[in-house]
Amino acid sequence: MAVRAEISGGGFASLPPLIAAQLNYLLTYSPLPFK
Repeated sequence: MAVRAEISGGGFASLPPLIAAQLNYLLTYSPLPFK
């Protein structure tokens, strides 16, 4: 959950919005244990 919190806190703010959205999607729906 720490990764998600960092994303929602603007961890990827320096990246283009589309890429940030892609990363957010991958981290959210990935079968890997990111949560």
